[in-house]
Parts: sequence; structure tokens; C-alpha cells
Amino acid sequence: MENWQTPNKLNFFNTISKLTIFLLIFYSVHDTEAQIPPGQPAYGPGGSDYPHQSITFTKFGTDISDCYWLAEPDNPRPDSAVVVVFWHGTTSQTNIDSVPAGQYLFVEHICK
Repeated sequence: MENWQTPNKLNFFNTISKLTIFLLIFYSVHDTEAQIPPGQPAYGPGGSDYPHQSITFTKFGTDISDCYWLAEPDNPRPDSAVVVVFWHGTTSQTNIDSVPAGQYLFVEHICK
């Protein structure tokens, strides 16, 4: 009797595991096709209405070891602003005469 029940239990668990894998694959593919992300809000967090229309970059220092850029909101220029230190790395910027191109859009977003 013991030999007769063992294959049935294995067959049951094998069928359940196959069904579970099928359902996971089916629902994961089905859900990814049905999802549509929301559009960007007009205002508020993540919104497209920035309080400042542009930013101004000013370079300080003359050597790669002491050079940094200050990005300030502009148009309209505020009397004061919050300070954010964006430390992107010490060796990735070799041309100190230009604004860091790889981080420009992110810094612009933070400043605006």
C-alpha cells in the first residue's frame, strides 16, 4: 500500500508545481501588457511646472583639484535658495572648462 500512495503524492505535487509556474508566467506577461504609467502631472511633486525657467552655472577654481561648479536657479532669481551638494565623483570630470555633461539634466532638475 505504501508503494501505491507515493507515486500519487509525487504526481499531485508535480502537477501543482507545473500549474503554479504556468500561472506565474501567464499573469506576469498579462500584467506587463496591461500596465500604462500615469502621465506627468501639471503641478506638484514630479510636475512640469518649475518655479524657475533656467539655471546659471558658475565655475570656481582653476585646477582639477580645487574646481567646482555652482548651479543656481534663475529666471526669476531667488533672494536665497536651498543648498544641495551633488558629489558626482572626483576623477570622472577631466575637462574643468565645461559643465559636467553627464549630470547636467539632473542638476538642472534639482535647481529648477
